[in-house]
Amino acid sequence: MVRLESNLVQVILAACKSELSGVSLEWSQGSAMVVVMASKGYPGSYEKGNVIQNVEEAEQVTQNVKVFHAGTALDLEGNYVATGG
Repeated sequence: MVRLESNLVQVILAACKSELSGVSLEWSQGSAMVVVMASKGYPGSYEKGNVIQNVEEAEQVTQNVKVFHAGTALDLEGNYVATGG
């Protein structure tokens, strides 16, 4: 998705209206890589509350690095912690 140049909202609206035949997707040149991290034990019984470190540092590697996360929260000290696998 980070390489998608087309307007995603327009694509989703076309899909909702069953009008995807009129949609042309534009992609940026280059490549993309996805790294998925999961808590120990996932997808079974997994650990919660583990601190996830260096998110900000990862985002600073280059301007092209994007960090997306889900199943996370901020604890009282402002640390990202695993909450959903």
